[in-house]
Amino acid sequence: MSAELRSFLTGTIALDVMLVAALLLTLARREVPAERTAWRRLALVLAIAIGVQGVHFLEEWATGFHHRFPELLGLVPWS
Repeated sequence: MSAELRSFLTGTIALDVMLVAALLLTLARREVPAERTAWRRLALVLAIAIGVQGVHFLEEWATGFHHRFPELLGLVPWS
């Protein structure tokens, strides 16, 4: 395994654990019927969340987060 891949996996392990927890919670929940207005409201919230996440990714790229964060952990910078 390359040093960069090891660095990436080590630096994102907490996110991986949270992803698995979210998937398990999603699979375990029971379905709740919703009306049409609730689906529209959900679609709006999801669209806003995706937009905010895009701005967040842009901010991380512009500030060099992918180089600076791994260095805080003593790891190789990500490409």
